[in-house]
Amino acid sequence: MTGLRTDTHAMETVTAILAPSRPPRAEEPGEQAGPVHRYAVLPSARRPRYIVPVQRAAAASTRFRTARRAHHMRAMAVASLRAGSSRMWPVRVAVPDGSPSDPSLRRWLATALGEPDLEIAVALGGPRPNRKPVLQLIDPAGTTIGFAKVAVDDHTAELVANESAVLGGARPAPPLVLPGLRFSGSWRGRPVLVLDDIHPPAPARRLRLDAKTVRALAELAPVTMEPVALSSWWTSLEHRAARAADPGLAALVADLHPRLAGRTWEFGRWHGDLAPWNATWNGDHLLVWDWERSEAPVPLGFDLLHNLSQVHLLVLGGDASDLARRLCTEAGPVLRDLGIAAEDHLALVLAYLVELRVRWALDARAGRVDQKHGRIAVELGAALAQAVSP
Repeated sequence: MTGLRTDTHAMETVTAILAPSRPPRAEEPGEQAGPVHRYAVLPSARRPRYIVPVQRAAAASTRFRTARRAHHMRAMAVASLRAGSSRMWPVRVAVPDGSPSDPSLRRWLATALGEPDLEIAVALGGPRPNRKPVLQLIDPAGTTIGFAKVAVDDHTAELVANESAVLGGARPAPPLVLPGLRFSGSWRGRPVLVLDDIHPPAPARRLRLDAKTVRALAELAPVTMEPVALSSWWTSLEHRAARAADPGLAALVADLHPRLAGRTWEFGRWHGDLAPWNATWNGDHLLVWDWERSEAPVPLGFDLLHNLSQVHLLVLGGDASDLARRLCTEAGPVLRDLGIAAEDHLALVLAYLVELRVRWALDARAGRVDQKHGRIAVELGAALAQAVSP
């Protein structure tokens, strides 16, 4: 399967995913070959980020996820769509609706959800290894009834399947609220996941986490106490580092092992990408979405450390050279509340950062990563090489 790791041919790829498998044919010359659904491509065919229905109520309901510096662009786009400008957008595509035996993706989802007049808006985001169509499912009144993710290659198929498995078996405890799994299936060999909309308010710039919340996340899987260096997580880390085919990374993992030997920690589930763009507080409830990266068992506290590190690196623009020290300082109070001894804090932070570095190395093998992430990965690798060396 062809991925969406660049913008080259991205529109052709997405249109092929949305359309029936065979182009419809008119019965008589001059007749239209069945109904079509029309979409505006934003901001352009060369840089497709959103594919928005021209039907006004659905277009105006499209949710945009943009960087904070682009908030004004989002406001302008929303105002434009509410005014009905998608009907006049310079770049538009028409997707045939197909037939019951050979439906479009929209028609297939409409049948599965029992919503014959379903509209869809497609978010693509920028090129990256995880890029895939995320469909906002909108009823005729403009109400969002859910979201669907469609895999485009082997890498995204693993992510979609993993999120299906995690949410299908999740039994969250307060304060967690997770999207409900509507169904999972396959669209012409591509895994598809359909989730309820949990109506998140606008995420804050930072995400506050306490020990109760971190433990509730961990308890989405059985929580166990294990010798770290003998755990299944450690075995998995070694295996994934070997897959990255990077001698420096393999050496980093080997150097970490003596720091973990003899330690026993709690293990449970982690979200895998807990940060302000994937979770937000709504009163006393923490709404958490995008569970593609979730794994278990991993050491307790990884979600806390990931949230702090992503804010430091990607929101505040900090560098990675002193990240281990900063995480020990910032996470220390919550780690103590979790029952993690002070003498284990640095080892836990280093274990998390090596886990992150291994992930980034595997992402880089799966496809292009943006320049900022590439620079941070190099800085982090250099800092960790010093921090864990014997």
